[in-house]
Amino acid sequence: MELCLIFLSYLTCLIVNGVFGDEVKSVMEGHSVTLNTDVIKHKDDLIVWRYGPENTLLATINGKAINTQLYDGDDGRFRDRLKLNDRTGDLTISDIRTSDSGLYTLKISSNNRVSYKRFNVTVSGVFTGDVKSVSVRTGHSFILYTHVLKERDDVMEWRFGAENTLVAKINETTFTPSTDERFRDRVKRDDQTGALMINDTRSHHSGLYQLRINSNNKVSYKKFDVTIHVHSHVDSRVLWVWVIPVVLLLISICVCVYLHWVCVRKPRVGNSNALTDDESSINSSTTLDTEASRCLRSM
Repeated sequence: MELCLIFLSYLTCLIVNGVFGDEVKSVMEGHSVTLNTDVIKHKDDLIVWRYGPENTLLATINGKAINTQLYDGDDGRFRDRLKLNDRTGDLTISDIRTSDSGLYTLKISSNNRVSYKRFNVTVSGVFTGDVKSVSVRTGHSFILYTHVLKERDDVMEWRFGAENTLVAKINETTFTPSTDERFRDRVKRDDQTGALMINDTRSHHSGLYQLRINSNNKVSYKKFDVTIHVHSHVDSRVLWVWVIPVVLLLISICVCVYLHWVCVRKPRVGNSNALTDDESSINSSTTLDTEASRCLRSM
């Protein structure tokens, strides 16, 4: 009985401290989401926002020092996209992306009490159209067409592979090419449409390319499956240098075989004719002997 009371007390303490205060948030990519504290911040409260399994620090409000801090995240993914309400501590994430999905944790320290609140945020991407297939041979170029006209404030991002490697970023005034060695000095773009060209391709350029278009706070995607075919780089002139002698050799062999056959066959034909003449003379003499024998008998 005593153990049950202890367990119930512990469970009540967890609920009071907000450990089970999880909320689920679903939002479309490109929109904004606000994570509400549902409290009014007091003068001496300390509010800390963290993200993900690594507990990446996003924002803090220190009431005692009257200090508010926003952070970009370890990889800079939240740069210029976070806002904090000084009065309530609410956190707003703008232009949210699918990579921002995950667990957000709020810690509030107030009057020597600590409470927690957690938010499971799911960001759904907007994908338009089918995956387009593109095939090209190594050493050649390929172009990924957007089939749109770029507006003044549009931001286009081209990414590659499962790691979402940045290939190019295009906005109103700047073009940011990839720093990845695979794409260095190989990428060109069309400023009017945002189309992407990759020159002098290699086999490691095969894979999935994704275009993200942010236009008027609406996000859309296009995807391209690119296959680079490896082929032999044998020059046709070098090929003919080998083919012509082989063909001439085969012709010479055929001519020699034919001439040999002709030369061997003629003597055999002559011998055959000679044998035929001898046989005729023998037959003639045999016929004469037979006639002579008949005449002697009749006498």
